[in-house]
Amino acid sequence: MSRKSKPAVSIRREVRAVSAYHLNQPVHRMKLNQNESAYDLPPALKARILKKLAKLQWNRYPSPYADGLRERIAQREGWRADGVLVANGSNVLTQSLVMATAVGGKIAIPDPTFSLYELYGRLFKNQLVKIPLQKDFSLDLDRFLSVLKQKKPDLTFIPNPSAPTGNLFPKKELTQLVKATSNIIVVDEAYYPFSGETLVPLLKRQHNLVIMRTFSKAFSLGGARVGYILGQPAVIQEVQKVLPPFCLNALSAAVAETALSSAGYVDKIVKEVGQEREQVFQALSALPGIEVFPSMTNFILFRTREPERVFKALVKAGVLIRNVSDGKRLKNCLRVTIGKPRENRQFIKAMQQLS
Repeated sequence: MSRKSKPAVSIRREVRAVSAYHLNQPVHRMKLNQNESAYDLPPALKARILKKLAKLQWNRYPSPYADGLRERIAQREGWRADGVLVANGSNVLTQSLVMATAVGGKIAIPDPTFSLYELYGRLFKNQLVKIPLQKDFSLDLDRFLSVLKQKKPDLTFIPNPSAPTGNLFPKKELTQLVKATSNIIVVDEAYYPFSGETLVPLLKRQHNLVIMRTFSKAFSLGGARVGYILGQPAVIQEVQKVLPPFCLNALSAAVAETALSSAGYVDKIVKEVGQEREQVFQALSALPGIEVFPSMTNFILFRTREPERVFKALVKAGVLIRNVSDGKRLKNCLRVTIGKPRENRQFIKAMQQLS
């Protein structure tokens, strides 16, 4: 939009007030800034997927709610198929959950947390109740419980493992939070494969719990854009009403279905990421002036005295990470995705040269 142009008067004030999602992508050789999987699908699995895609009728609309994929997810998770909702990425599901529960209401989120919770909350005229995490990014359980009981938010988002901090919140504490309200609490388990900790067993007892997952991380399908939520069928039925039909195309659904049928490759990825994450953690911890935060994800958050200088120097060395420093809870923080061994060694070497 040029400086002279103005948005049409009918554009909502809430839309004008927020900034569009933007990610700076300077020239680089190694991309370690978006928590993507460093590993593409195994060639044999790709060949199976391409064979399946060739058999599809591309001229026909897909199943309105990707029923075949829902069934396969339900089998994997030990949950009911009518308690699964699939969409083109968990970002769309986040938006749909807000639309279904909180328009002009209240949304509670940890601080800091994944930025899209706030973005969608504000777009739909909600009051955002930010609950500060403690200095080590653990939950302030008493404060969280107080907000749930006194402010009664219509919807609460809690990523676990947490993003962008990487730490894991105890299941016992999350269970207390879910039991403290009758309104929906979404536990975003985008990084669940790396931690192995899930609240799925609690779904049977707590009707207000929704679990959100993605195929973008451990499944190496960021380009396919597939996410899903697990919840009580009555909740899924209502959220489904605000999700556009056919929002997951037949190609992405087929890719995810085939990946699920050969999910053994994910275990290898998770194992290697865990080993590499530990080595990167130890190497960063040995550097002067660097504070490294424990992680149960495929990324590491660390703090440095000069984040902008470090970020630019790494870009100059061909290594692109994420500058998440906000001058507040994430002051002076940078975040690096765990890559392949060679990429991680080069990142550490570049960091060592800066110290």
